[in-house]
Amino acid sequence: MASSLMKTKKGGSGKDAGVKPVHEDQIVDFPTMDVETSMKRAKSSLLGRLFMETRPSLSVILRIVQGAWNCSKNVVIMEAKGGLLQFLFDDDEDMERVLQRTPLPVKDHVLQLQKWEPITEAIMESLAFSPFWVQMWGIPLHCREVAFRRTMAEAKIEEVLDAGLFGICGEFGNFIKTRVKLNVLQPLRSKLCARNEVAGEFWVYLIYEFLPLLCYHCGRLRHLEKNCSFPDPEGDEEYGPRMSTNVIDYRLNAEVPRLPKSVWINPNLEGAAKRESRDDDR
Repeated sequence: MASSLMKTKKGGSGKDAGVKPVHEDQIVDFPTMDVETSMKRAKSSLLGRLFMETRPSLSVILRIVQGAWNCSKNVVIMEAKGGLLQFLFDDDEDMERVLQRTPLPVKDHVLQLQKWEPITEAIMESLAFSPFWVQMWGIPLHCREVAFRRTMAEAKIEEVLDAGLFGICGEFGNFIKTRVKLNVLQPLRSKLCARNEVAGEFWVYLIYEFLPLLCYHCGRLRHLEKNCSFPDPEGDEEYGPRMSTNVIDYRLNAEVPRLPKSVWINPNLEGAAKRESRDDDR
């Protein structure tokens, strides 16, 4: 009787849980040289995970990303293992530039990207994490140090990629901003309570930049409140339109960006409104 190779039975624990046994007569070992050309091509590609319940066709996705990425050369999209998408680039510089802009909104949903490597469970899990810029409002002047910014982000959000003090349209803004990796399958946080025996206690409200479809009931992405099947969230979260903004801002001590004729600052924050700016006045 042929023996079988299996690390973990179905229902077990570990990354191989649920893997079916592989019989020796099913295995074909092949030399790496057989796939050198295709491996080289695959290294010029990105794996993508689109977080939405009903995914559009590949042609629709390709049309959206081509318009957003503005690549100098051709991009091809194809299905990959586990429901992932694979984008093959003719130009590596295009690929690197696109990777820096992830996540990309696609029809109000998130397209998370990462460099290609053979697809495993670990790769599937890593594509659940997406970088977002998160504004932190309500922080008093005496708490705007770099160490505080990172402490706030690392304690209750996720991995911190960047942190800084930012302003809006040439004016000083009362917020700091961090770029963090978020698990987009879990509920987002709407606010944090910061406290210190010297600095006091205050609420910090979180505003996510270019946030896609958000459920105001459970705080998760991918669906609207009317389609939510999750139970009532725990805690005192306050989900709503104020959690998302499309904002032109700049890091303090950096160059102030030139504004377009009409800029939407943040319609959901108190005192914020649509401001008009004429190029000939600047």
